[in-house]
Amino acid sequence: MLLDLPVLAERVNQLTKRFEDHERRQNKTMEQIQQSLEAISKRIDGRPSWAVALALTALCSITTGLIVASVMRGG
Repeated sequence: MLLDLPVLAERVNQLTKRFEDHERRQNKTMEQIQQSLEAISKRIDGRPSWAVALALTALCSITTGLIVASVMRGG
């Protein structure tokens, strides 16, 4: 039983090192993601995305078509 204690202590040390290494790599990845998001945000500069622009165009076209169809029917 006493022989297991050093083995367990070494295992805890190894797991602690692995966790710290993982945490360091995770933080580095998160910093890279943050930098990428900031770069994208600067490029967008407050403009709507293409998806928003296309959705607004489609909705306006549909609305115009329905108005014209309604007027042509006389109603």
